Amino acid sequence: VMNDAAAELAGVGVVDYAEQVPEDSWNPFAKLASNFQAAQENAKATASGDVLTIAGAGGERINLLKSRERVALAMGDVEEGPVLGASHIYVGNLPGLAALNGAENYDSESPAAILGMDVLKLKPRMLYRIDEVYL
Repeated sequence: VMNDAAAELAGVGVVDYAEQVPEDSWNPFAKLASNFQAAQENAKATASGDVLTIAGAGGERINLLKSRERVALAMGDVEEGPVLGASHIYVGNLPGLAALNGAENYDSESPAAILGMDVLKLKPRMLYRIDEVYL
């Protein structure tokens, strides 16, 4: 998962998705039908894997959008760093990214990413030290 700033910096394109919001109506049946249709469209996008919906710290809904293509992942300099492999990634602003630099130093405009187990499992073995990673 990477935030919007990191995706823009890396040139990662995401799927087109506009969350369906039910129309407001005075007619209760029209409102019910609109709610059902919006929920159906959102569920379809989630079921296809194009959107990953999670709950934020305050219970708010956070949508993470899937990359259009598989993205080659490398650590450090792309030209010289070890390549982890290629995988679809999700882009969105996770509240947990604030913990990376400490909440007081976090700037939501700074690029940030979190490697998930799907990416880490692309390599058969890794050694983690406090300030180093060996592949």
